[in-house]
Amino acid sequence: IKYEDDKKMIRWWYNRHEDEKYIEVYENAENFINNLILHCPDENFKMIRYYGFYSNRNKKLLEKVYELYEIKKKKRIRNLKEKKI
Repeated sequence: IKYEDDKKMIRWWYNRHEDEKYIEVYENAENFINNLILHCPDENFKMIRYYGFYSNRNKKLLEKVYELYEIKKKKRIRNLKEKKI
């Protein structure tokens, strides 16, 4: 949100996933950077994307899972497919 150069302090916010509560943090810039670096993957670390149900070859399986659990996301997948065509 804001960086105070004279105090070397940062004000930032996030939504807590547990209850979607807005949390505002005011901390030292050095602490902020240290915490931010923890989220950066190591050099040459391979990130896994589209694995398991979300892989392209398992779309039909994913649709069946959504159908069994009666999840509405199935409609979103169909809409995405129609847009790609």
